[in-house]
Amino acid sequence: MLQATLAFSTIKVEYMSIIEVVKEAIWLRGLFEELVNKHDATIDQMHHERIEHIDIRYHFVCEVVA
Repeated sequence: MLQATLAFSTIKVEYMSIIEVVKEAIWLRGLFEELVNKHDATIDQMHHERIEHIDIRYHFVCEVVA
């Protein structure tokens, strides 16, 4: 009977460990997605600012030439 109890406890400990690993993996995935989204937003903002400057200069040149 002692062996069955020990085996059950071992399985329980293994499941508890797996649960902790899965929780940490979910947290890390969320962190990774958050970092990727912030990086993409930064790149989009930089691209937008560059295009905005080009648009302003383009319209200025068009007004001067016209």
